[in-house]
Order: sequence, then C-alpha cells, then structure tokens
Amino acid sequence: MRIILKIARTILLCVVALIGSAETPIPDPAARALQATLQTWSTKSIGPIQLYKGDIPNSKPSENRETHKQWLDMELIGQVSHPVYTAYLPPSSWASGAAVLIFPGGGYVDLGWDMEGHWIAAGLQDCGIAAFLVSAAQ
Repeated sequence: MRIILKIARTILLCVVALIGSAETPIPDPAARALQATLQTWSTKSIGPIQLYKGDIPNSKPSENRETHKQWLDMELIGQVSHPVYTAYLPPSSWASGAAVLIFPGGGYVDLGWDMEGHWIAAGLQDCGIAAFLVSAAQ
C-alpha cells in the first residue's frame, strides 16, 4: 500500500509540475525541483529513481541480488530488491494530462523490462501520455 501511495504522490507532483507555469509558485520543494527538470527537458525519460531512500520500510534485510540480462535483444530484470521507477513525460506542447503506471510482467521469473515496460512507456509518451515504469519485486 505504501508503494502505491508513494507512486501516486510522485504522479501528483508531476501533474502539478506539468500544469504549473514559471509564474505560479509551487509550495512543495520536490514539485519545484521536478518543474525545473521538466522545463529543461531534453531526454525521453527521467530515472531510474529509487522509490525508497535507504532500506525499504518493514522489509527483511537481504543482499542485493538483482540481475539484468539480455534475451533476444530485450532486457530482463530479476530478483528486484530495490524498486525504482522511470518517468516518461511528453513535452508540455503535446501532453494530454493523462498518466499511466506500468508494472511489467515476466512469468514469476524476470520482468520483461523492454517488451512489457520501456516500449509501452515510450509509445504512450509519443501519444502525449505520461508513463511511469515501475520495477517491483515479483
């Protein structure tokens, strides 16, 4: 539940930053920082950004065994222990105001990061829809 609330807060901050202008003061420092990033936007994605600073609340201590591998020119991520998200924000000139969370699947083994994540997020971004690609434990 906390992950969903944290992601929802991040999306809200992104929406505030997208619709806010330089003349409109934004009270939250995180939203101001995001707005500054968006105003100088030059890449297709922002991140990966860790969902948690430090240890994940209420989690069992364990070593980071996350794996990244290539299969048929696609990236697969396994044993996610530190969840991150990547924001795919369209330029404000064609942003629709809609946003989507993407949790790639992978058959309980690895996350299909490219095929079920990155490619979908980039396609939505090209349609003016903000996409947030989340890697979370299977």
